[in-house]
Amino acid sequence: MNFQYRARGAGGVVQTGTVEFANQDGAVDWIRKQGWVPISVTEAGERGSSKSRQGTARRSLFAPRIRLKDKALAFRQMSTMVAAGITVAGALNILEDQIQNKALAAAFTRVGKGVAAGFSLGTSLRREAAFSPLMVALIQAGEEGGVLDLSLQRLSDFLEKQEALRRKVLSAVTYPLVVLLVCALVMVLLVFVVIPKFSAVFSHLGVPLPWVTRAMFGSALWLKDHLPHIGVALALSTLGLLGLRRLESFRNAWDKWKLRMPLFGDILYKSVLARSFRTFGTLVASGVPLLQCLEMSSQVADNHHVARSYLTLRDAAEKGVPLHAVAKKNKLFPPMVCHMMAIGEETGKLEEMLGKIADWYEMELEEKVKQLTSILEPVLILFVGGVVALVALAIFLPITQAIQSMM
Repeated sequence: MNFQYRARGAGGVVQTGTVEFANQDGAVDWIRKQGWVPISVTEAGERGSSKSRQGTARRSLFAPRIRLKDKALAFRQMSTMVAAGITVAGALNILEDQIQNKALAAAFTRVGKGVAAGFSLGTSLRREAAFSPLMVALIQAGEEGGVLDLSLQRLSDFLEKQEALRRKVLSAVTYPLVVLLVCALVMVLLVFVVIPKFSAVFSHLGVPLPWVTRAMFGSALWLKDHLPHIGVALALSTLGLLGLRRLESFRNAWDKWKLRMPLFGDILYKSVLARSFRTFGTLVASGVPLLQCLEMSSQVADNHHVARSYLTLRDAAEKGVPLHAVAKKNKLFPPMVCHMMAIGEETGKLEEMLGKIADWYEMELEEKVKQLTSILEPVLILFVGGVVALVALAIFLPITQAIQSMM
């Protein structure tokens, strides 16, 4: 069986040709033995690239959620067992009893049955919705290269870093969201319970109300009377926004704006690039073909604008254009990133440079989260204190005036 290949050698030189092997795994293994990075390996006459070989497992909307740290722990345990000489089937049997997450344990049970039936680990994993195409690609690369334990270890390291990155982003937004939620609940209590009662009391007293009280009571009563209309308007706006997001041009502009929005835009930008470059570097280090690496990196970005940038790199790599040359023309990637990519391509250590880029963005993200937290904490305290002071002033000013008038 003939296979057409495209591979990048040392110095970024693209090698192309045709080799004859019994299967695709043999062709990929031959390319790696030459010291090249496989870009694409397709059967002669076959159309398409890595897209045609992606996992076929369908994701169900109601499938039970499995945490990244559970998967990372399972793959790390499996890596240790495989490195110790335990067979893949034996390691899967042991994992079934050790995993506490029932959904993940059931998935590994089905994978174990597939391996026992003669299928490879990667093929068995591809049939399970719990495992992403990225995980499958890493494990298949390890099986093809005879370094399954190393690929499993890389996968567990990757998942642990993704979980740590997710926690950093959550820590940046959790505190302000909690404070704003408490403030919103207090305002709802004031609008629907406290202010209407005080408004009725002050109307019976017949005392002139200060402008602060009139403004606050008037706004609160207006909100109470028009709440259904406001709810309908918000619902229609949400539906309209969801409809617009189906348009590619709007989705690209929206995701681009999210990376530039005040306060949280820079955090989102750094987290997206850290996640995508970490994915890119891990896939390249595992020997996954370059086009498939770029395509999967675009998928994990979770941002249409960033995904399009990675797909542009993929299209350029398919034509043999160096990645750093295309990245320089894209404003998404700063000069430092382009320079490090160029060094990686010229020295044949692209995966190492990509890992350093991801490390740098994660370090920047951690510093940004610390700065934002230190800034937001006093600002939110002043905001909540200002709201409380305004409400207290609006309520107690008429009371003091009424007491003075009676004296």
